[in-house]
Amino acid sequence: MSTLLLLALAAAPKASITVVKSSATVNAPAAARELKSQAEGLRDCFDLALKSSPSLKGELTLTLKAEPGAGVTSLTIDEDTVKDETLSSCASARLRTSWPSVKKAVTVHATYHFEVK
Repeated sequence: MSTLLLLALAAAPKASITVVKSSATVNAPAAARELKSQAEGLRDCFDLALKSSPSLKGELTLTLKAEPGAGVTSLTIDEDTVKDETLSSCASARLRTSWPSVKKAVTVHATYHFEVK
């Protein structure tokens, strides 16, 4: 492998996604764990958005409601400081379809932080 290619690989930015705060009406520790595991799935959304906006960063704050047997019944983005439609629509769709089934109705509030390091 050439030195130039090795330097390019070493300098590639890394997308960072973290849950900076969360709360839930039922079983908050389990919801926090699920939100953290969902952050990895949101990496594809962030990588897609970075293709058109390489310096993208900010936070998405959302409210998700889930019910037994119905999955996610509503998901709204309460605040979006990233301001990228590709990221917000992809993240909403991914969270809506990948949230696990719940035993009790739950409302979850979460803030995800996105940045390139």
